[in-house]
Amino acid sequence: MGKLIKRLAVGLDLTAMDETVIQFAEFVATRNKSVEVYFIHVVRHHKFPEEFKDEIPNVEDKVFDEKEKAMRDSVKKHWKENKDTKKIYLVKKGKIAKSLLKVMDANNIDLVIIGKSTSSKERGLLAQKIARLANCQLLIVPEGCTPQFKKLLVPINHSDNDKIAVEKALDIARLSGPEAEIICQNIFSVPTGYHYTGKTFEEFTEVMKKNTQKKYNLLISHLDTKDVNIRPVYSLDKNDDPIEAVYELALKEKPDTILLGAKGLSTTTALFLSSIAEKLIQVDTQFPIRIVRKKGDNAGIMEFIKKI
Repeated sequence: MGKLIKRLAVGLDLTAMDETVIQFAEFVATRNKSVEVYFIHVVRHHKFPEEFKDEIPNVEDKVFDEKEKAMRDSVKKHWKENKDTKKIYLVKKGKIAKSLLKVMDANNIDLVIIGKSTSSKERGLLAQKIARLANCQLLIVPEGCTPQFKKLLVPINHSDNDKIAVEKALDIARLSGPEAEIICQNIFSVPTGYHYTGKTFEEFTEVMKKNTQKKYNLLISHLDTKDVNIRPVYSLDKNDDPIEAVYELALKEKPDTILLGAKGLSTTTALFLSSIAEKLIQVDTQFPIRIVRKKGDNAGIMEFIKKI
């Protein structure tokens, strides 16, 4: 069994979206026996006109108290069963991404959960920014999803990020029970110029599929898959757009979560996600997405936080 999620951070909007986010937070906390959950709301427009401050003393404190009460009321309403996990409420001011990242870094957070409204493009951009810079896992929850992790989809293209995503899927599947299933979607393509080999497109597709099967078998041979139902699927990327292949399978299989691996901090770039993860976070409105990276991989996160 891998490391459990002991500390969660949960971003709340104080909108209808919070119901889904809080339900997912309780679901994760219960199964992982989490010890603390940090509920965070960020006040972006916090400046009050100077000429009115004398008329309303301590206005900022009153606004923050009001927001904290709204968070507590929402959690009380939607957090139904688990009474053991300690709940901490934080109201911050400033930029949402920067505030969340600072809380994650300061409190040794294992997983942060944020919602994604189907009607808000801004939430997709926020999710991308946090996914790039977070030093822990990120769960992005579309509005109205049901919290369960029975069927897990892990798209892999045999990069360095794949192993960590499959490992986390195995951990989640074991927590979810024997009926859980992992679908490893192996995405492959036929290279331009295949015809110079003298083979037809169909023949070379079969060659590439067999090569991908070998890579998948090698990956799985280094993992403990005992007692876990894990099924490989091989998907041809026909249009140089792997997201199309991922979404086609997701619509067919209806996974509870899509898991994607992310590499750690680089000294040369602030983009730490694969192209699949980047685009899927942007366009997805139906399936929870879990970005997985080794905790602490982004060891220099605070330097990047200063720039956003």
